[in-house]
Amino acid sequence: MSINKNIQLNGANNSRTLRFFDLWILFSYETPVAFMQHHDQMLIRRKNEWGPTTGKHINMFIKDYLTIGNLQTYERPDFEDSLYAELNKAVLRNITHRMTKGNA
Repeated sequence: MSINKNIQLNGANNSRTLRFFDLWILFSYETPVAFMQHHDQMLIRRKNEWGPTTGKHINMFIKDYLTIGNLQTYERPDFEDSLYAELNKAVLRNITHRMTKGNA
């Protein structure tokens, strides 16, 4: 797990991109607002319920990470369910990979 980059708007560090195995998650302030499923090139963003700064964070994340693939926008409950499901899948993919490589 690593923090890939900060997105700075007007000199402020208000967002972070976290890499968790093959899943990239964008946090605006302390809230996850988008994620990219690297294995299937699907970027999912949460509907912006906050304001222009979070919208800019999301748009910059899309620009940086969505070179090919699909973009979907979800309401909060569906976004959270999808994010939690993808986090679980990422852990399972990593465990399976380690077991097949003999690194478990």
